Amino acid sequence: MSNKNSDSDVENTPAQILEAANEVTYNTLPDKSKEKYMHEYYSFKKWCDLKKVKQITENAVLAYFFEKSKSLKSPTLWCKYSMLRTTIAIRENIDIKYPRLIAFLKRQSSGYKPKKSDTFSQDDMNNFLKDAPDEKYLLMKVVLIFGITGACRCDELVNMKIDDVEDNGSILIIRIPESKTKISRTFVVDGNSTNGVGSVEIFRKYLALRPPEIGHRRLFITFRSGKCTVQPVGKNTLPKIPMEIAKFLGKPNPEKFTGHSLRRSSATLLVDSGADSLSLKRHGGWRSTSVAEGYVNDSLYAKRRATNSIIRGENSSLPVIQKTPSPPRASTS
Repeated sequence: MSNKNSDSDVENTPAQILEAANEVTYNTLPDKSKEKYMHEYYSFKKWCDLKKVKQITENAVLAYFFEKSKSLKSPTLWCKYSMLRTTIAIRENIDIKYPRLIAFLKRQSSGYKPKKSDTFSQDDMNNFLKDAPDEKYLLMKVVLIFGITGACRCDELVNMKIDDVEDNGSILIIRIPESKTKISRTFVVDGNSTNGVGSVEIFRKYLALRPPEIGHRRLFITFRSGKCTVQPVGKNTLPKIPMEIAKFLGKPNPEKFTGHSLRRSSATLLVDSGADSLSLKRHGGWRSTSVAEGYVNDSLYAKRRATNSIIRGENSSLPVIQKTPSPPRASTS
């Protein structure tokens, strides 16, 4: 399946050097997703053996993804393509960014509407913090505060350590040293109360219930019946918290509130306050401008501002261009 140069390199390379090169190649893949990348690569290789494909070509890869498209949706196809392209480039030194393949994947995306997690409003957040009884919902309150204030991903909350939080009296300073995009972030939780709800005090109350002897530094630990245990909150438990919050608030279809709802709520609230895509990217650590612009384009604030610009000629960010009167036309008589 490899090209001739690759086969020649393997034949002329000592086994010890080849083993070291393979190790380096494997470590080039993303740390958290190495197994997934290699799984996609080996699945493709197995398909090639089954179809007796001896060389990676555009036709071969196109046929492979055509078969996958019969059972997979567009986002999954793109995800598999991305992993396969990276792995083949590293291991085979072949770039599978083929024009017809890209055109096919784009055509599969046509008309597809992704399912997005529902979001919490500012009133939702305030009502939950104010009305939900602490004996049952104290942990969920802290997760809601941190998740929305910091636009946190679920794995960032799961892995957050108690050392990442600095209590500065009137504010909390929270650091996220590791993230999906390798961008460290810092956010602040303000101690000023909103509608009688003090976010810092809620956190302190939760922290005070922490058992004195715990063999780990994880911040979020299990909370039941007004007491904390030493068991850390797991990656399967924390994403279900938004759904439980939605149930308390009486939201329709609470199952639409997923772990991603916290991050989406944060982005939506920030953009609706008037933030631009650059501010949003900094806030959430997004690398992709298109992702940030998606929130901006969906913003009710932005839509209302556009309407005012069209109907009334009002725009808070752009000056109104005044038309200069046209000079009198010369008489033709």
